[in-house]
Amino acid sequence: MRSQPPSYDWITAMTEALIVGAGITGLATATVLSRQGIEVDLVERQPDVSALGSGITLIGAALRALDEIGLYEECVTNGYSVTQMETYAVDGTLAHSHPLPSPMGTRPSGHDRNDAPGLAQDSP
Repeated sequence: MRSQPPSYDWITAMTEALIVGAGITGLATATVLSRQGIEVDLVERQPDVSALGSGITLIGAALRALDEIGLYEECVTNGYSVTQMETYAVDGTLAHSHPLPSPMGTRPSGHDRNDAPGLAQDSP
């Protein structure tokens, strides 16, 4: 993981920016620009910030982008990762288990899917 966000020296001509929308893209853009010393105005049409009661799934490219701007660790600390994709039969028994690759480029240790029934019996 990166310890410091990268420098974007090519932004030197810009001194202020207006960002419309406080979604993940608007907030990430505001973060990068403000770290470069650019005055940022961020506008959002919703009057309040509130949870929608749903989760956000961030996959490889999004997590790598968050790492580029120094927010990966905070994201992972406040969320959880999925390391296995599992499918179940109609009766609820585990049919297949597949290890998922790490979004940061290394694959977690795993077992062949043929081991899945044995793994399910061994799991707590």
